[in-house]
Amino acid sequence: MRHMNRALLLVLAILCAAAPVAAQSAADWTATVQNDVRVTTGITYLTASNWEAKLDVYRPATPGPHPTILHIHGGGWTGGSRDSVVLRTLPFVQMGFAVVNVSYRLARVAPAPAAVATASPGSYPQGRPPL
Repeated sequence: MRHMNRALLLVLAILCAAAPVAAQSAADWTATVQNDVRVTTGITYLTASNWEAKLDVYRPATPGPHPTILHIHGGGWTGGSRDSVVLRTLPFVQMGFAVVNVSYRLARVAPAPAAVATASPGSYPQGRPPL
């Protein structure tokens, strides 16, 4: 028990000592993102059953064209959101990719295969899924 208390104190001391460094790194990172990334959010790409599917576009500030990645958040079609995975897009943007981060209808909003149909409207005749 005594060793555990010492170990816990050591971990806390290390974390407290590292806090100013982490804060500085976060400020530098924020400035980099602000200057190097262009963001367009909340673009409606599909309306189905009175629900709007939205997407966000993250792209390098440098002139394009840029190769583009379609990012579909995880969650087994039952949970998650595009907002919860924004930070996952940034490494790709820093490598020169544009990222399109999409939302889709979750199972509680519409039964299967609605989520897949919403997330891939281009794979259907006339470019839209069955509604």
